[in-house]
Amino acid sequence: MSIEIKRGKGGRALGIYLPLRDWVKVHHNVKAYTAIYELAERYAPVDPILKGILDRERQAGLDLNLLELQEKVEQQYLSAFREGKPRYYQDDNCVTKDHFMRENPDGSEDLVHFDYSDEAVREVVLAHVAPAGAGRYAYLLADPRFRDNKTPL
Repeated sequence: MSIEIKRGKGGRALGIYLPLRDWVKVHHNVKAYTAIYELAERYAPVDPILKGILDRERQAGLDLNLLELQEKVEQQYLSAFREGKPRYYQDDNCVTKDHFMRENPDGSEDLVHFDYSDEAVREVVLAHVAPAGAGRYAYLLADPRFRDNKTPL
């Protein structure tokens, strides 16, 4: 994430710049439904995975908005990470139906394949996609809800 201070002539700070692609990493720390929150929510790019889930939920007759869905997904990841368990999803890195992205509790990501050729199912790592702390949901590791095990999810 790259937050910058924008300065005018003489070096006076004029404002803070946060790329909209990083909004999802900080939105849970901003008071909902304030002017800055509404503006960022309107223009921030939508995660294609969340968009796909949201479309399926709406087709099933559920009335969720993107923010509610993001919270729901984050809670699932937080819960899994607290328990030391990975979460799986598919994105453009997955070139076949049996490829999955594995988001690990340390914030790293791997491209994996499940091998069903033996009696036991084996998970095979095809590629290390992101190091610890750099995966798609790694920002949740800094979330107060992750550190405080007493906070219900």
